[in-house]
Amino acid sequence: MTPYLESSEYLDWQHPVILAKVKELVDLPCSDDVVAQRCYEFVRDSIQQSWDHQKHPITCKASDVLIHGTGYSF
Repeated sequence: MTPYLESSEYLDWQHPVILAKVKELVDLPCSDDVVAQRCYEFVRDSIQQSWDHQKHPITCKASDVLIHGTGYSF
């Protein structure tokens, strides 16, 4: 599982904007279920699909998706 948890060029979870959002969404102590629900609802309600909404720029990095509020769902 370790390779999937590493920060990378596109999954740049160590970027300051990502870490700030994590702190906002995760109010410790809370269960894994609560964390998953908060993350899901944030993405569902806050990140627009680039294709559906004809949004630009086209984002690839997680931090860019968060900054611009748009991205493709994979």
